[in-house]
Amino acid sequence: MLNRGKRLAIGVLAALLISGCAASKPTAKPVLAPRAAEVQKEMNPDAYNHYTNAVIYEQEQIWDEAIKEYEVALSYEPLSYDIRMALGLLYFNMNRASQALDVLLPIPTKTGDTYRLLGDCYRQLNRDDEAWAVYKRALADDSNNVSLNYNLGMLAAKQRKLDEAAKYFQVAAHYSGNPELFQQIAEMYAGIGMFDSATVLLERAITLNTEDPSLYSRLSVYYHAGGKKLESKNALYRGVRNYPNDARLRAQLIETYNSEDDLDSVAIVAKQLVDLPSTDKVIYERIGQVLLKAKLDTLAEASFKKALAIDSTSRYAMFYLGRMAMDRKEYDSAKSYFTDLVGIDSTTPDGWVNLAFIYEQEKQPDKSMDLLQQALMHVTADRDNVQFYLAQLLAGKQMADSSLALLKQIIAEGGDTVRALFMIGAQYEHDGNFDKTVETFELLLSIDSSNVQALNYLGYTFADKNVRLDESLRMIQKAVAADTANGAYLDSYAWVLYRLGRYDDALTQINKALTLIKDDTTVLEHLGDIQMALGNTDEARSAWQAALRVDPKNEKVKVKLNK
Repeated sequence: MLNRGKRLAIGVLAALLISGCAASKPTAKPVLAPRAAEVQKEMNPDAYNHYTNAVIYEQEQIWDEAIKEYEVALSYEPLSYDIRMALGLLYFNMNRASQALDVLLPIPTKTGDTYRLLGDCYRQLNRDDEAWAVYKRALADDSNNVSLNYNLGMLAAKQRKLDEAAKYFQVAAHYSGNPELFQQIAEMYAGIGMFDSATVLLERAITLNTEDPSLYSRLSVYYHAGGKKLESKNALYRGVRNYPNDARLRAQLIETYNSEDDLDSVAIVAKQLVDLPSTDKVIYERIGQVLLKAKLDTLAEASFKKALAIDSTSRYAMFYLGRMAMDRKEYDSAKSYFTDLVGIDSTTPDGWVNLAFIYEQEKQPDKSMDLLQQALMHVTADRDNVQFYLAQLLAGKQMADSSLALLKQIIAEGGDTVRALFMIGAQYEHDGNFDKTVETFELLLSIDSSNVQALNYLGYTFADKNVRLDESLRMIQKAVAADTANGAYLDSYAWVLYRLGRYDDALTQINKALTLIKDDTTVLEHLGDIQMALGNTDEARSAWQAALRVDPKNEKVKVKLNK
């Protein structure tokens, strides 16, 4: 049968609370229909008989018959508190709040229970202002009532009156002893930036609930948000001490140590974490990435392998273990991981692209291209990554037409147009087609006028051809302003200044470039050209000789040295 006790709707809370964690229903005194024996002496005998019949029907979940019997009982006792409360509660429990209100409102002498039930009906109808008024009326007679304070807190939270909501929740929590309510209040205070109050309340929740290690995790977050880093770390220490096998607490501690660059402590806790009997692969996937960024590769590998042991289909673990094997040039091992990854998920490019890269490194470009062609029959997400890589390989195999066709296909399919245009322009430039190069990069810049790579590329192309130098200067200056630490952009800047005859300024910029790019043939050759223009023959020869040491087959530099 329907629960005839007080029902509390808490679904809205998930959308209101800051962290999305809703408290459970508080312990509250239920609103109950009076027992038949209690009302027999006061009620008309005919009304009493129909009333008891209604109670029996309700217990047997024959709702329509129960309603009919209650209504007949009311025909004998139209203002009976007991009958109207019983029928009103039944309507409410059947989600028929309007009919419940019609039954309850005529009660001549309303009690706190009546006002509470009226408030629940108004809330069921989203008539929050009226619900607020009757709950407040009930609270005037019973200020410590858990259910009333809880419901008023819910209404205040719904209106984003978090400070007021927290006060009601605090009373409800105090009198119920419910740790989840203390937790909920803590979240409310945290939501309005009152982290000191939040930590006090969460500490109270911890004393009431000794079964939830996540409370220490949240407590640590609140302390940290309130600027109390030591207390934040101590909360994690306490959690780990009380729950030594909780992987999440140790993972959070690792991230805390990592944020402090305390890599020795990171390593110690990471070793403990890997040895725990946890079955949560997500923790090991996440911490593996933290350890990898901290350059603790051995521990990172152990963490990813733990994730893979927990779940043999862990895509993250396969991907990172494969990449780590690639970095060590252990290509057979890497191929095994990426082959497994493709077997698990052939619709994303990660496994395919990395396998293709390995075959390219092993001087098997044909196999690499075949693999990418096969990938295009399966990949549905981020297809661009496969197509761009394949276009690059085709260009490297002197198959420019095929490469250009594929790049234009990317544009036709609505892919990354800017990236495709950049690669098309670069291909035209490589093939010596100046007009097509300019046309393509100008189209790109009409779409993305602030694309610094395109600005630098086209600006340098103009400078190298010694044409449209004013435009070249403006483009390259924009690129340099956007990325002052880019040696290639500074080299372009020096080169256009050289073309404009501003040799001293060119020397300043080329020297800046050399602090960032030390052993680049082009930069060293440009340095020699600039020094020669300034009449510094020995310095020019020295720069060209340095360029030739980097690239002994550079015929242009040989000619300059011979002159």
